[in-house]
Amino acid sequence: DISTSIEDILSSMSRHSTTTNLETHNDPVSANSTFVKMVIVTPLRTFYAGEQVLSKNRVTRAFPAENFVRVQFRDDDLSTRLSTSHSSAGLGDCLERIRGVLSDGLVIGQEKFEFLAMSSSQLREHGCWFVKPFPHPHNPLVTVNADYIRHWCGDFTAIQNVAKFVARLGQSFSASIQSALIENPQFTMIDDITVTSGDGREYCFTDGIGMISWALAKKVASRLTKYDEQTGHMPCAYQIRFAGFKGVVAIDPSSLSDPQSEWIKLRPSMRKFESPHRALEILNVAEYIPGYMNRQVIMILSGLGV
Repeated sequence: DISTSIEDILSSMSRHSTTTNLETHNDPVSANSTFVKMVIVTPLRTFYAGEQVLSKNRVTRAFPAENFVRVQFRDDDLSTRLSTSHSSAGLGDCLERIRGVLSDGLVIGQEKFEFLAMSSSQLREHGCWFVKPFPHPHNPLVTVNADYIRHWCGDFTAIQNVAKFVARLGQSFSASIQSALIENPQFTMIDDITVTSGDGREYCFTDGIGMISWALAKKVASRLTKYDEQTGHMPCAYQIRFAGFKGVVAIDPSSLSDPQSEWIKLRPSMRKFESPHRALEILNVAEYIPGYMNRQVIMILSGLGV
């Protein structure tokens, strides 16, 4: 009958079977992706946009992705970010609508999702993450909710500024490349290179820049298929997340003398918060991109006498 046919169709298109295909696919991009529910909130309506494929991050690797929802705030025509200049609602009504969703959560079917976090890029796009409480995958007696995940991400008690707190919490939601994860790498702390000018101002020349050994960089590049066996060419710098650190690590030329040593060296300027997480996550690598002249570049070159 019709109901049986519909159930058969839905079963064949089930998210679980598609997710399995993603996880076992040879393509590292597919293996690095997962399905996440999407919801669009406008001043007047709430759209349930089904599931979309998103890159995994530290949180969605540790916990089942089906418990999370990506929420985006849009105008009623869905084409632009929420703005009172386009919306039929006033500023006060729009703010009250957003405040209500963030404080009261969203109800989808019989499940209630609560506000979790957002990254800096999502904040610019008027988006955020929600989560529904669920039993811990390894300890059913523990309930995982928004507070639990925020505590799991790290210790943010020293951060008093709200904007900085949001940005630091969002580090755990940065999309990283699963195939390049390095568990428990050897790491040490090194000092930043700073110079104090004549007027007493201190300038940091290594802000957010650490070092990585040639051997570890080769392992990462090989996993990303960025290492050329014939020429030995590979990216010289890697954008990373590690524990509560963020920034870029560049290959230390002196490490070529010890091609078996795998380590990273991090600086105080890279530490944003305390976290027990000990996996080196790779977000991006240094690659050739074309450059273009614009007014800002021309002014810089002119100022340097070019």
